[in-house]
Amino acid sequence: MSKLKKINILILTIFIIANMFSFFKTTSNAANTTSGKGLSINVSDYKPSPISEDTDTISFANKVIGIFQAVGSIVSVLALVLIGIKYMTGSIEEKAEYKETMMYYIVGAILVFAISNISAMIYNFAQTLNN
Repeated sequence: MSKLKKINILILTIFIIANMFSFFKTTSNAANTTSGKGLSINVSDYKPSPISEDTDTISFANKVIGIFQAVGSIVSVLALVLIGIKYMTGSIEEKAEYKETMMYYIVGAILVFAISNISAMIYNFAQTLNN
């Protein structure tokens, strides 16, 4: 197994473990307590204020995501064209090398095109949780 594959497996394992920890529910055993000043605190009486959306921040984030998606798409297409030209004009050994390079390109292109959609899905899911 090559060194690069070992590093990729290690990084993937770390991400999977970190992702698993994010699903654990944090619980608290706090109940009605009395502080030193004699004030009684009842947790069930807490009423959080409603979440208000900051439309300026959301519109700015949408613009930044759109710019990253456009630049990423252009770079991905240009890289595909260059790899395709080199593949067609290359020798047999070079063609085998470009096939290996193509796997990394495909993974990168999928990430570039999927990140904006995944972030939008997470945002919509979080919005449904707040309602």
